[in-house]
Amino acid sequence: VTLWSDGAAINKGDCVQISTATTYGIGLSVTQCDVDDSPVAIGIAMEAAGTTAVPIKVQVAGYNDICTGIAAISQFDLVGSNTTTDGTIQAVGGTGGIPLAHMTSGTGRFAICVTAFTGDFTDGAIMIYDHGFYG
Repeated sequence: VTLWSDGAAINKGDCVQISTATTYGIGLSVTQCDVDDSPVAIGIAMEAAGTTAVPIKVQVAGYNDICTGIAAISQFDLVGSNTTTDGTIQAVGGTGGIPLAHMTSGTGRFAICVTAFTGDFTDGAIMIYDHGFYG
């Protein structure tokens, strides 16, 4: 989908979240994820945006292999955002992930790992959950 960047730099492949900016309508602006397991993470930026608010393509559902992990992510781990390096992803709860039984309502997972991230953490792939926000 095409949403608006909120004026903060976003790199292609960054995990993005719904921004608090309301200039283009509530929920229609995104910013680079900068918290662990953000409950408002919605997808991966498919193009870069500078420091001016511009339309930006964001993948909000389906297979994605251009994102970057902060550490190894095992196949079938739930995936959330990471704060160590803004825009990266991680197994929900950090290295090793969190078993589903221990997840809380405030824990943000927006995808599941379908190809493990190893080596330099760019060799994996995720399947982004369709949140139904954008049609």
